[in-house]
Amino acid sequence: MNKRHKMKDSYTGSTAYILGCNGRTSVGIARSLGAEKIKSVALDVQNARVSNFKYSRSFNEEIILNDYDAIVHKLVNLGKTLDKKGVLFASNDLYVDFCEKYRDELKNYFHVPELPGRSLNYFMNKNNILDYAKSLGFDVPNHTNLEESNNLNFPIIIKPLHTIINSKSDICFVANEKSLIEDVFSFKEKFKNMAFQEYVVAESRDHIEIQAYNSKLKGPIIAGMHKKIHISKSKCDHAYPTLASTLESTWVPDLEENVKKIVANLNFNSALNMEFIWDNKSNTYKFIEVNFRHGSNVFLDTISGLNLPAIIYRDLSEDENNSQFKDRSKFSELLVKKRREGVKLIHESNELLFVIFKRWFFKK
Repeated sequence: MNKRHKMKDSYTGSTAYILGCNGRTSVGIARSLGAEKIKSVALDVQNARVSNFKYSRSFNEEIILNDYDAIVHKLVNLGKTLDKKGVLFASNDLYVDFCEKYRDELKNYFHVPELPGRSLNYFMNKNNILDYAKSLGFDVPNHTNLEESNNLNFPIIIKPLHTIINSKSDICFVANEKSLIEDVFSFKEKFKNMAFQEYVVAESRDHIEIQAYNSKLKGPIIAGMHKKIHISKSKCDHAYPTLASTLESTWVPDLEENVKKIVANLNFNSALNMEFIWDNKSNTYKFIEVNFRHGSNVFLDTISGLNLPAIIYRDLSEDENNSQFKDRSKFSELLVKKRREGVKLIHESNELLFVIFKRWFFKK
């Protein structure tokens, strides 16, 4: 087991446990918690994929273990030492699935992400969540599976039904029926676990990402909305076609009511990350998907809207019988922050960081 202790500071309350420490999402969660002096411990498995994020100083402590069973064992042992339940944050879909799989072992010691009375794995299926959103009155793209895909209008986007089975790198576009037959039907085994959806043609600015949470005390809370305003593409043909992307905080009043509706109906006890796209054909925003975790842009909401990781932590961990939190003042203070539109955040790729480092190093 590798274990590293980091930032020495004055932190309050119990501890937040972040599952995964190898990406922007986990670092964004840790930064957001740290802004409110909430201690965070990141746990992850040994991974061949090297990431700069695992060396972030945002984590107060980092624990790297050999496998997921070892993480469960470590969490249970940690949980037995806590005076009250800790809060688990899943930073990617693998750890959302982890929480579903090991909930019974962990629920006595931690607030574990869950959908009360329903299967989280079922709703992580891209087509199932679209069916659910449609049942609530949302406008959604036509969608189906491989066998029925020739009934869709082109162009089509093909994406993993479940990202723990296939990765985002498997996402592809099909322009016409000829391509569907030649490029998809010829490789049925590859595409059998994929969702086929009509592709909504839109500019990057028309994609709205929203993070929200259904709190115990205040009900649905929207932390922020943002859109992608610029993408810098690489001219080279390699693994990192995108050098950087620029996001901007925004607010779309027309989406507020519908977002709160699905948040309340799902009643998920952690972060929801949703995507909507403006469809010029139907002249409305279409619901595209929801992820049962924070998105990689979580820190943009923290600096321009509400600090959702801290809100979730306070809402779940503060004991109402404890006089220190009787009026829930710490939780309430997090909800009064003024929203700022037009705040920009640049996401740089690993390749861009490498290029910058190489130029700096050889100039020395």
